[in-house]
Amino acid sequence: MFKRRALLLLPLLILGGLFLAVRLHQEITPWWRHLFVDSTWALFSLGAAVACAIAARRLPAGSLRRAWWLFSGGSAVWFCGILVWSWIELVQGRLNPFPSLADPFFLAMPLCFMAAMAFLRRERRTLPLSLLQVSSVGLVLIGASIAITLALAGAPPGQGGSLTLIVVGANVVLFSADFLFGLSCLLTAAHASQRRTLVPIVVGQGFNLWVVIAYERAVLDASYEVGGWLDIAFCVLFGLVMLAAQEQACAALEGPDVTPEQPTLARLDSFFPALALGGCLLASLPYLENVALAPPWLLAGEGLLFVCAVSLHNLASREILGDLEASLESARARAQEAQGLESMGTLASSLAHDFNNILTIIRGHLFLMRNGVSDLDSVEEAIAQGSDLTRSLQSLARKQAGERRPRNLKPLIVSASHLIRSVLPGRITIHLEIEEELPLVLVYPSLLQRALVNLGLNARDAMPEGGLLTLGARVVAGSARLEVFVADTGLGMPPEVAARAFEPYFTTKAEGAGTGLGLAMVAEAARAHEGEVRAEPLAQGTRIVITIPLALPQEEPTGPAPERGADSPSRRGRVLVVDDDPGVRGVVQTFLTRQGWQVSLAADGAEAFEVVERVEREEPFELVITDLGMPRMGGLELAAKLRARGPELPIVLMSGDSALDRPEAQAFPHRLRKPLDLDGLLACVEAATAEARG
Repeated sequence: MFKRRALLLLPLLILGGLFLAVRLHQEITPWWRHLFVDSTWALFSLGAAVACAIAARRLPAGSLRRAWWLFSGGSAVWFCGILVWSWIELVQGRLNPFPSLADPFFLAMPLCFMAAMAFLRRERRTLPLSLLQVSSVGLVLIGASIAITLALAGAPPGQGGSLTLIVVGANVVLFSADFLFGLSCLLTAAHASQRRTLVPIVVGQGFNLWVVIAYERAVLDASYEVGGWLDIAFCVLFGLVMLAAQEQACAALEGPDVTPEQPTLARLDSFFPALALGGCLLASLPYLENVALAPPWLLAGEGLLFVCAVSLHNLASREILGDLEASLESARARAQEAQGLESMGTLASSLAHDFNNILTIIRGHLFLMRNGVSDLDSVEEAIAQGSDLTRSLQSLARKQAGERRPRNLKPLIVSASHLIRSVLPGRITIHLEIEEELPLVLVYPSLLQRALVNLGLNARDAMPEGGLLTLGARVVAGSARLEVFVADTGLGMPPEVAARAFEPYFTTKAEGAGTGLGLAMVAEAARAHEGEVRAEPLAQGTRIVITIPLALPQEEPTGPAPERGADSPSRRGRVLVVDDDPGVRGVVQTFLTRQGWQVSLAADGAEAFEVVERVEREEPFELVITDLGMPRMGGLELAAKLRARGPELPIVLMSGDSALDRPEAQAFPHRLRKPLDLDGLLACVEAATAEARG
C-alpha cells in the first residue's frame, strides 16, 4: 500500500515543483505563464475528478460511494470553470478576469465538497441526520455571510462595482463554510479510515481558504500580488484530493467498508450552534463600526436565517436523540430476553430430569392400578409438581412483565427455589428463610422470579466447591418495605467488584462464560418494583438483597361462597368443548357428562363455529369451553366471532401457556390454566352459566 501511495505522490511533487519554477520565472511572458498555470490547474482538477471517480466505482452502493462521486463532481465542475477562465484569458486577452463567467463553476465546487463530506459520515442516512447536517452548513454559511456583510459595508468597491462585492462575499462565505464543515466532519469521524481520507482534504481546504481570503482582499484593492499563491493553493487542494482518493482506494482493498451505523450525536454536533455564533462574532469584531453602513434589510434577513438554522438544528438533534433512546430501549429489551434465554438454556437439561421423574411416578402408579394397587394421592402430587414447574418456566420465559398486583411472596420464592434446585450440583444445599406472616407486596411475578433465578445461578457459579444457598424474605423493621435476599457461602465479592456488580455487561467470568447481564437484570427488576438492590459482604460469601415496598391494605371479599349442590339445575344444559388435543377433549367430555351435562366436541375454532350455527335452531349451547392455541382458527378468534353473533353465550378460555395473559384474553372473565383441575373446571362452568342466567 505504501508503494501505491508513493507512486501518486512522486509525480504530484515533480509537477508542483515545475509549476513553482515557471510561476516564479520572470523572463517568461505573461501569456505563456498564464497558459502553463491554467493548464496545470486543469490537469490537477481533472486528475482529482478521475481519481475520485475511480474510488467511487470501487465502492458498493451507499453513502460512501455517493460522497466520492460528489468529490469527483466538484473537481469536474472546477475543471469546467478553468476551461472558461482560460478561454477568457488566452483567447479574449483579459488576464485575471474577475468577476467572470467562470465564477459560478468555481463557487459550485465548495458546495459539492460540503455535500460529499456530509455523506462521509458512515451512518444510516435518515431525515433527521440530513437536517442536522444541512443546518450545520447553514449556520456556517449565515455566520460567514454576516461577517462578510459587515466587512464589505465599509470597503470601497474595486473593479466591477457591486457585482465584485457579491462575488467576493460569495467566495469567502462558501470556502469558509467548506473548510469549517470539513473540519467538523473530521472531528466527529468515528473510524480511523474515515479520518485518513478526510485529513488531506481538510488540510487543503484550510490552506485554500487562507489564500482565497487574501486574494479577495487584494481584488477589492485592485491588486493581484497574491494571485500566484492562489494558483498554488488550488493545485495543492486538488493534489491532496487525489491523495485522499488513493487512500480510499487502498482502504477498499484492505477490507470491506464498515456497516452504516445508527445516527449519533457527537459533542461537536451538540455545541455546533454555539460555536457557529461565536465564530460569527469573532469574525465580525473588527467590522462592528460598519453596522450602520450595512443594509438593514440584509442584516435582518441574515439574522432571521440564523435563527431558523438554529431551530432546525435543535429539531434534528431532538429527533436523533429520540431515535437513540428508542434504540437503547430496544437493545435493553433484547438483552433482557437474551438473559432469560440464557437462564432457560441452563435450566433445560436439569428440568428434563425432573419431568422424567414425574412421568416415572405417574407411569408407575398407573401400572400398579392395573394390578389392583392404587395411590392416587401420589399421582396427584406428581401432577401438581409438574404443573408448578411448567408455570415457573412460563413465568421465566415471558417477555412482558405482566400485571403488577399484590402477592404473597412465599409461593413465588418456593417456586423459584424449585427451579434453582434443579440446576444445583449435589454438593450445594438450598435453604429457605421466609418469615411466616409476610404482608402482601406489589410485584411483577415473572420479573421477580427471573431475578431470583439469575441470583441463584450466580450463587451456584460462586460456589464451585459446594456450599449453602439461602433464599429468604423478611419485613424491614420500622419500614413499609420487604427484603428478598439470596445468599451464598462462596468466594465473595471484593469491594471494587461489588461497586460495579450491577453494571450492564460487567462480569468477572472468563470470556464466553456469561453475558454479564444477570445482575444488571436484577437491578432492572428492582427499579421496576420501585425498590433497590445491594450486595452485602458476609463472613463467607455474599448476600444480594432486593428491597420492595409493601402493598396498601386491601379489603378481602366477604360475600358468601357460591354453593355447588349435587343436583344443581345448571348441569342440564349443552356444552361445546373445543380443543385440538383429543385426549383433553375426552377427559373434559367424560367428566362433564358424569356431572349431567350434554357435551359436544370440536377439534378447532372453525369446526366449532360450524357446530354452533348448525344446532342453533334445535337446542342452542349454554356454554362454550375453548382452548386458545389451535389450527385453522384459534380460541380468541372463535370467542370474538361467537360474542359478535350472540353476546349472551358464556365462553370459558383455557390454555397451557401465557396466552391467557394477553389483553384480548383478559376481556373474558372465565379462564382456566392447564393442566386442568377438574373441580376448578366444574366451578368455572357453574359460575359462567349462573351469570348468563342472571
